[in-house]
Amino acid sequence: MDIFLCLSNSTSDTTNTLKDKTTGFYNKASTVSSVQTASKKGGDSISGGTPGRIYPIASLTPYQNRWTIKGRVTQKSGVRTYNNSRGEGKFFNCIFSDESGEIKATAWKSECDVFFEMIELNKVYFVSKAQLKIANRQFSNTNNDYEMNLSAETKIVACDESESSSVPTIQFKFVSVADLASKPVGGIVDVCAIVHSVGEISSIIAKATQKELIKRDVEIVDDSEMLVRLTVWGDEAKTFSEEVGRVLAIKGCKVGDWNGRSLGCVSSSQIVCDPDCADAHRLRGWYDTHGQNTQFKSYAGDGGSGGISSQSRTWRTFDSIRANKVGMGDKPDYYNVKGFAAFIKKENCLYKACSSENCNKKVFENGDGTYRCEKCNKSSPDFKHRLLLQAHLADMTGYHWATAFQDCAEKLLGKTAQEMGDIKDEEDLFDSTVKSALFKPCHIVLRSKMESYNDDNRLKTVMVEAKELDIPSYNKRLLSEVRKMLGK
Repeated sequence: MDIFLCLSNSTSDTTNTLKDKTTGFYNKASTVSSVQTASKKGGDSISGGTPGRIYPIASLTPYQNRWTIKGRVTQKSGVRTYNNSRGEGKFFNCIFSDESGEIKATAWKSECDVFFEMIELNKVYFVSKAQLKIANRQFSNTNNDYEMNLSAETKIVACDESESSSVPTIQFKFVSVADLASKPVGGIVDVCAIVHSVGEISSIIAKATQKELIKRDVEIVDDSEMLVRLTVWGDEAKTFSEEVGRVLAIKGCKVGDWNGRSLGCVSSSQIVCDPDCADAHRLRGWYDTHGQNTQFKSYAGDGGSGGISSQSRTWRTFDSIRANKVGMGDKPDYYNVKGFAAFIKKENCLYKACSSENCNKKVFENGDGTYRCEKCNKSSPDFKHRLLLQAHLADMTGYHWATAFQDCAEKLLGKTAQEMGDIKDEEDLFDSTVKSALFKPCHIVLRSKMESYNDDNRLKTVMVEAKELDIPSYNKRLLSEVRKMLGK
């Protein structure tokens, strides 16, 4: 396998992207001032220039033998692993684009090791001697009938910066938020939208792998006056720092059916903040003039919150839950409440959990100073504290019981689980900490679903989010509701 990286001696660390302020989703190309060559066969290195005739990406077919493309890496996934009947291994994929189109490229096993570090996002490369095949539409979202595998014979040459400017940067085919309703679930789309609200980092346990996944929910809107939830995962969720009102161009996000329609970033998705393109400029002007005061509709069907809720669900009072049959449908209902905790059960609100990073199961004492986790099937001298609160919530109309897990419980108490564990034996201090969380007005997002247990149907309600009430935004919403009632 011959891989040639031929870079100019420029000391600039800028990259050819849309004229944007990039988020953490784009990796800046590091400055390279020498020719780098990696070869399994000991092949001859190339000292730059265009290697032979260049073919448009759109013209490639499996029936061609000698071809070279000049393409920009517009998307690049992380390294992923697999384990199936044919064995286990790893791979990554990327997308090369030019003015004619784009094509997906995948490197498997040993080629994955070689190419992953060498291929950089947004750089331009000459590619030849890759294996072309019919695209698998289940895993390819490019507008190309073919895709390529990077093999031991593949040659990749990095293009000089002076020759890279002729290759266009990321090409978007934007879909409005309102048009997501017509897109199939699981489809891949590009969206240009405004950040409406940014949720806190949270985690879930994947059913298939039982691993903890880090996520962050971001609400985005556009001039179709619709709102949709975008979920970013992993390191991207941790580094996401874009403020409300910023324009995002999202390349290759996946359409979901959560609460009607939702969007999720996948490993190959790219997010550009404040891109220099016509759609972004149009949205910027619309938002600055009157968009920021718009009451957005969400796919929940009950209207948005006008900027207050990171979930943008319907606002309810506790006495309306039974009257409106909340949680009685096939799917759980999410809604906002302005209320407070009137009572919190202190008994069994804290438990000892497995110390493993991706496990939160309760552990049992062995009697020898160690703790056993049945899920991980191991014992350890360490454990971590986890919170599980039962809270009696109240508003001006009534009361409602809800369960608060780790993140929401910590926000409600204003203390971490570990801090609560440290004072659990100091009864007075522990009690005063719990009491200090009572009767504080806050903005609570709840999830309700009717569940059956021992032939007994019960409405189970879980706190999804709890935070300090944004009084100006809340009052603004109330004024909007009053105007609607008055017909204004």
